[in-house]
Amino acid sequence: MKNRTKQISDENTDDALFAQLLSTGEESTLGNYRRMAIKRFGEKSAAVVLLDYKIAAFGANDPVLADEKQAVELLENINLLTVRS
Repeated sequence: MKNRTKQISDENTDDALFAQLLSTGEESTLGNYRRMAIKRFGEKSAAVVLLDYKIAAFGANDPVLADEKQAVELLENINLLTVRS
């Protein structure tokens, strides 16, 4: 998987931020990971609950800096651990 980045500007500063793009072409944000997790695990899954908690604290547009494969594996493992319990 290619590591793609997109330069985005922050309206409050002159600094340029670099956000990774997901394999879907969307920005790598908590909100976009939440949408993917709902499709994969369901609305009431542990992965979605975790993302909801993070979104409440940081916002849906907060960038996810982890590699996409690692982030998806983490969400899968969180979901598997709670299903087995």
